[in-house]
Amino acid sequence: MTVCSRSMIGSSWSLVSSFALSALGCLALGGLALGCGGTTTPRVGTGPVGAERPPYVACENPSEVRLAPHVCWNPTGSRWHVTTQAPGGELTFELELMAGGRVRSTDDAAGGPATDEWFVQEDVVRIFLQNRYVEYRGQLTNGSLLVGDVTNVRGDIWDFRAERRHGGSCAAGEFTTSEAGDPACYSAAGSRWNVSARGSSFTVELGSGGTLTSNLSSDTTTGNDRWEQAGNEVHLRFDDGAAVYDATLSAGLDRLEGSGHDASGTFTFTAQPVQSYPPPFR
Repeated sequence: MTVCSRSMIGSSWSLVSSFALSALGCLALGGLALGCGGTTTPRVGTGPVGAERPPYVACENPSEVRLAPHVCWNPTGSRWHVTTQAPGGELTFELELMAGGRVRSTDDAAGGPATDEWFVQEDVVRIFLQNRYVEYRGQLTNGSLLVGDVTNVRGDIWDFRAERRHGGSCAAGEFTTSEAGDPACYSAAGSRWNVSARGSSFTVELGSGGTLTSNLSSDTTTGNDRWEQAGNEVHLRFDDGAAVYDATLSAGLDRLEGSGHDASGTFTFTAQPVQSYPPPFR
């Protein structure tokens, strides 16, 4: 396999790496040529290089992975234990594929749902960790094993293996979107929304630690805007509370709706998510 440097994102799975690079050159991932001529299709997993796979039949739900001809499975809410022999040494950590494409991982104390993301692309689960420093690309077996390749921004490539773990709970304030099996937790951290109110719109980003940024022309003072989440309730506070937006998150995580108030009076508003990856992913 050949390589060139690129930016990646990661995830929280149980991984074991035993893959050595045999050549240097150019690697194109996700169908994009990255700083090198031409495009190639990366190898995923530990099968022989050049081995042809049968055509993949997508599931009706783009968030699901087809495990068998008549079986589709959604990885949302699944938890994984990861051990990998990365270039810097052996690494073991826990990974959770949260609702809304967010990731909770223990591989980096500075990471979390505000920076880490995942999505499904055909039969490959792509996980981006450490603010896109590293990406895990793996194929699922029976919904309990994830095997594939890891790439970091320096162009290093190695294999990983992740084993599924069960149990766990959502963190305080997070929205539990499923009552059956493992809870599918949702944190609004890292999400972006296009807010429509009073005939105009603006974009907000809900950052880590409750930081809130926007492109509101009237919002000129930085550092005094905050957000917080309590289950399916999301609250935005601009200019130390001079403008307040209180919203309810839809069960599908695709809409915020509520009311607000400022010096001009009260109003209603709606908000639609701004996707990190333009759907459909396939």
